[in-house]
Amino acid sequence: MIYAAYAGTGKSYFCQENPEAIDLICMFFKYINLSEVSGNMESDREGEQIKTNPKLTLRNYWVLYYYWAIKYLLYYCPEIPLVIPTIDLILDFLEADQIPYTLIYPEKNLKDEYEKRYRTRGNTEEFLDIFIGQWEFRIEELEQRNSPLTKHIVLQEGQYLSDVISCVDGCDVYKNQQIEKFKQKLYQLQNNTFKGIIVKEEEVNPLSDDMISVVLYLKPICDDDIVTDFVWISSKRQMHKLLEQYKHDDFRTVPELILLKMCYTESGIRCKTRIERNDLCRFINQSI
Repeated sequence: MIYAAYAGTGKSYFCQENPEAIDLICMFFKYINLSEVSGNMESDREGEQIKTNPKLTLRNYWVLYYYWAIKYLLYYCPEIPLVIPTIDLILDFLEADQIPYTLIYPEKNLKDEYEKRYRTRGNTEEFLDIFIGQWEFRIEELEQRNSPLTKHIVLQEGQYLSDVISCVDGCDVYKNQQIEKFKQKLYQLQNNTFKGIIVKEEEVNPLSDDMISVVLYLKPICDDDIVTDFVWISSKRQMHKLLEQYKHDDFRTVPELILLKMCYTESGIRCKTRIERNDLCRFINQSI
């Protein structure tokens, strides 16, 4: 139930009209200081303009955290539609893991129409340089994706996401509430928090030995419970600070440390994961 849709195809509108769908916006994963730079945006137009703000600080290996969220949601609620942008690395990960998805993009001759869409909604010239300046290359790249588990939908003139796909609500009320809480946790993440502990995001040199990509989270109490406390960790120092303050005393949940790593295999670029449980402090001291 993954829909990977090109910029300007109406992802936000589709998810507003279909509350059971999840608009997994990548900006919250991509930038460390998004909430600080964006402030209190009062309109969708301002939201579009923030995308190329030079003050934004990129999170190292943000695609790994984004892919973790995708797989997490797929595991606990595979019937829920996930709407994501057409990020090359994410599509590579899906294909390497043999996860089916539907790719939705415009006909290549609709460049002028999409430039008008972008300008109307307030996108900057920097955004246009990418999505219009590289139009032919980007569309051709999507056309050439030939995984047997990938379905292609090519939008014609005037078409949007809502015109070509529909949602059927397959979740009960409780699970919908759980998913909504999880979305809010993602969208409102200003400081990485875990059971009341503040772990501030930090800039780490991608060549530094201190850098790691890790998610520490609580395994849900039951299969239907999707909401857990979690924190994204980008350095060993940050991990040590968290573990110094954290004490797990809830026997109903199990803390899990999942290490994320991008690697090259025969099946393509993959996001490899390794899960550690139980004595996390000992693991950190010995293994990282």
